[in-house]
Amino acid sequence: MRIRLSIFTLFFLFFLPLENFGQEKSSVVYVRNIIIKGNKITKEFVIRREMNISEGDSIPIDELENIVEFNRLRIMNSKLFIRTDALLKNILGDSLDIEYTVKELFYWNAHPFVSLADRNFNVWWNDYNHKFNRLNIGADINRKNFRGRGEEIGVEVQAGFNKHIYLYYSNPFIDKSLKHGIKTSLAYNTGKEIHSATDSNKQVFYRDENRNPYRWLRAEFSYLYRPHYATIHELRLSFHHYALGNKMFADQSAYLGGRQNMSIPEIMYRYKYNNTNDRNYPTEGWEIDSYIEQKGLGMVKNFDQWQWYLHAANYQSLSPKFSTSFHFRGRLFGPDNQPYFNYRAMGFENDYVRGFEHYIVDGSHYGLLRSDLRYKLFRYDFKQDILPIIKHIPIDFYPKVFADAGYVHSNNFGNSYLNNKMLYGYGAGIDIVFSYYIKLRLEYSFNSLNENELFLHLRNE
Repeated sequence: MRIRLSIFTLFFLFFLPLENFGQEKSSVVYVRNIIIKGNKITKEFVIRREMNISEGDSIPIDELENIVEFNRLRIMNSKLFIRTDALLKNILGDSLDIEYTVKELFYWNAHPFVSLADRNFNVWWNDYNHKFNRLNIGADINRKNFRGRGEEIGVEVQAGFNKHIYLYYSNPFIDKSLKHGIKTSLAYNTGKEIHSATDSNKQVFYRDENRNPYRWLRAEFSYLYRPHYATIHELRLSFHHYALGNKMFADQSAYLGGRQNMSIPEIMYRYKYNNTNDRNYPTEGWEIDSYIEQKGLGMVKNFDQWQWYLHAANYQSLSPKFSTSFHFRGRLFGPDNQPYFNYRAMGFENDYVRGFEHYIVDGSHYGLLRSDLRYKLFRYDFKQDILPIIKHIPIDFYPKVFADAGYVHSNNFGNSYLNNKMLYGYGAGIDIVFSYYIKLRLEYSFNSLNENELFLHLRNE
């Protein structure tokens, strides 16, 4: 696609001056029409909402290729398409048409899944002897791009080690200005086992074979404001209800701070900014995700909690092959004295120092810095005929080296020994990036406890 653009750019640089011989040379080109093709379901205004060019714009000739490619990536970043191509056409004098052809995803999604009950693959494989009874089996049924407006509606049902049912709906465009949206969800969780304590920075689980020891119900509603392409403001209201079985309450009364049942209202403001070039695997740009929330709202006796969380990431291309990524994640939290269920810090999702995947570090405040130097080795185009809508699956390979550092502050760390000290990890690995938003990370890590191991991750960085 870039080669096709370059040919047309050369046309403007060399042949256009001949056509206007004897006249003042034009340094810009005018966009007569922007043509969108291939969107059988997606409304055209949803695609145009992602772009920063429109009919009538003037574009410097030497920036034409970059601007057209920039907008192609913006369309792809909507995650509504498996492919987008750009073409310059109908060139007349100093004006032209720009055509974008999209290939839509299959928006009906009804697939079974198997997931781990544990925090990561290595914990399941080593700490729990890769027992199959610690797997979750479920099905996710959803309709993405519902009505062609970017909406999503769905239900997820999970059985096995942990059980849940999750209903959700989102609509990014509820007004004509295409700046306001909403999303809502309702979830119910239960299971035979629950993470109930920490011993020497390892999870301790409480299990009841006769009756599920806990139930968790949560309902959320969010108002979204997206004034620009890269920026989203979210105001969320939530309600959480926790209930412990009689036996767990008798054995683990501190889990909810001495209560058997607890209902918590919550309000949160969230700011998200993402101007990266490729949201599936960025190599340039900034990403910020920050929120401040308050739980309790003065309505729950002897319970109050606030926190401010920040994730900031910077990606830079050093050359066509080399790129860097830097991630900072951190939290300020208070008051420090909280029920156990509300006190976890590093060790979950992506909040951990690489090399410490087997550990958790509880606490209030924490900070984490990750750094990667990545090299794009090659791309392999996998061809298959099982799913006709996705005949070609591009797979990119990125070898990398990395180094991390993190710190968790805690006044209630018990016999854990990783709290209140700097933790370090480093190593090398490879990121395998499948198109259509799937990634696999293989990382061989060393940590400051002189431990080393090969770790497998399916999460994004």
